[in-house]
Amino acid sequence: LVVASGALFALQFFFFQRDYKRDLVSAASIIANMSTGAIDFGSEQAAFEIPSALRAKPHIQGAAVILPDGKVFATFGNIDLGRGVADAQKDGFHSHGGDLDFSQPIVRNNERLGTLYLRSDYRSQLLKLHGLYASILVVVLALSFFVAVVISSKLEHVISDPIQTLADTARQIADKSDYSVRAPKGAADEVGEFTDTFNSMLDQIQSRHLALQEAHGQLEHRVAELTRELQRENAERGRAEVVPASSHRE
Repeated sequence: LVVASGALFALQFFFFQRDYKRDLVSAASIIANMSTGAIDFGSEQAAFEIPSALRAKPHIQGAAVILPDGKVFATFGNIDLGRGVADAQKDGFHSHGGDLDFSQPIVRNNERLGTLYLRSDYRSQLLKLHGLYASILVVVLALSFFVAVVISSKLEHVISDPIQTLADTARQIADKSDYSVRAPKGAADEVGEFTDTFNSMLDQIQSRHLALQEAHGQLEHRVAELTRELQRENAERGRAEVVPASSHRE
């Protein structure tokens, strides 16, 4: 989730930056077209009607109309060019204190009448975006963590109990050497298949254990018979040795 959210965060930042630039270009084109009449008539009063087009763009802090000779024809909003008139006349985007500004040529009939310079509050808009998506990320991760805890607490017994039962069965067999014990099978899943394999192994061990016990019993029985035969032979040999000795004395 963190990786996916980070990728989405980066993607949103890319789209925000692209759309932000498109919005500045669109706004600059509209205002530049509105400024041609004011420049033609040299009417600063007409130029002051431009701020009405900026009210719908709160992220644009201000604008300036600069004539080709570098003279500032009119300014609007919070903008102070200072010594930056030459830079403002360069078409395209500019970075100004972390903000993103844009210069648009004012053209009529292929004649350049001046330059429109827009200053935008890019940094604060970017911080708002970061704050918004960071909040969304925190909420998503918190909800996901809560759901994961609930689900895992419900599924824990389904997964861990059969394994714990197998461990208890193996421990009981190891402690008591009782190979007749079998692990109860739960669901027909991977753990259930493992339980069947475990019980099948116990069947083989028990069969070999019983065969070994039977062979051991037969061996003990055979040893006992051989011992009795040997004792009987020894007894008969002892009696045979006693009879000749008695006859010799007589």
